[in-house]
Amino acid sequence: MSIIDDRGRLFGRFNLVDAAVGVLFLALLPAAYGAYLLFKEPLPTLTGVYPNVLREGPNLQVEVRGTNFRPYMRVSFNGLQGRTFLFNSPTSAVVQLADLPPGKYDVILYDYMQEVARMPGGFTLERQPAPPMIVVDVSGFLTSLNADQVKQLGPGHRFPEAGAAAAEILTVGAAQREELHIRTGDKSTLTIPVDGPLQLPVRLRTNCFIETTTDGALRCTVAGIPLGPDANVRYPALGTSMNLRVSDVHYPGRSRTATVRVRFVVSPDVLARLKNADQDLGARAHPAGEMATLVSFSERGEGSASMLRDERVRQVTPGRLVIVEAVLTVPVQESALGWMYKDALVKAGAPFSFETVSYTMDGGVIDVAVKEAELPSKPAAPPAPQSR
Repeated sequence: MSIIDDRGRLFGRFNLVDAAVGVLFLALLPAAYGAYLLFKEPLPTLTGVYPNVLREGPNLQVEVRGTNFRPYMRVSFNGLQGRTFLFNSPTSAVVQLADLPPGKYDVILYDYMQEVARMPGGFTLERQPAPPMIVVDVSGFLTSLNADQVKQLGPGHRFPEAGAAAAEILTVGAAQREELHIRTGDKSTLTIPVDGPLQLPVRLRTNCFIETTTDGALRCTVAGIPLGPDANVRYPALGTSMNLRVSDVHYPGRSRTATVRVRFVVSPDVLARLKNADQDLGARAHPAGEMATLVSFSERGEGSASMLRDERVRQVTPGRLVIVEAVLTVPVQESALGWMYKDALVKAGAPFSFETVSYTMDGGVIDVAVKEAELPSKPAAPPAPQSR
């Protein structure tokens, strides 16, 4: 029998063309498999999450590491997808976390809609510890009061009256007509008198919680509201909720009262206006007892314009000047540089200004005597019931 017959069949069974195609197909199989291995995208893997433990907070992000990463992939924590997948390299990407509740999470890597890698329990979000609490003294005004409420508020009154106290009144001034403070800019406030309601100047000792802002700064808060000038904080009292508009905040452990002797150079007109118990107003009005108070003063002879520190004051001051030596009580705050009042150092030789509604005067400090510190204490506990 011939190998190829007259009909073109191989060994009389296979068509020669079909056989050639079959041989070519068999020859191409290894080449096709090699091309598949050569051009196939390798499967991505996850090897780690850094850091793998965080505490809850805003703007959290982690770095995921692995192999064969590509742009446009995504990472989920259980069923919550991360906000971003910032591709750094085939082995690294940064993922911004969504708002996750505290817990342990599987880290899942997706390529389009397909899960390609998973790390069971690969990331843990811990709950923030309770913020530390400190005790501070806050000066300000209890606002929107009626006459009956004013009568019930005095030194020793606690907020709330029963149970654990959040704050306690230390001092109280005279009730006034209420004023609204409306912020009109970063450094400007519009003050509007209100008919009817009263405001009561007070100094409170209150608990506050230390919180960290998104930029890393620390702030002292009451019910989530940062304490600071013109902040409005509410306390439960007298069966309702009372508003405190804050003027100043002091830490009792670093706040002292100083006796300061100051030499002023004033005009005879200013000398005629001086009275014992005059109180400094400073940059803005403060409750009684919170600013420097004039205790005594005496005339010490003639002065001259050259003794005035401020050139503008020298230009408007009449020819005759008087040296006045005054004794003042001044609330001072401890700082790294020394004792401070109105953001200025209080020490011998330092300038000192004193201002009331009817006059202003500038001088220099002669000497300073600071009282011993009073240890800060938490608001007092309620008294024990008397046995009968």
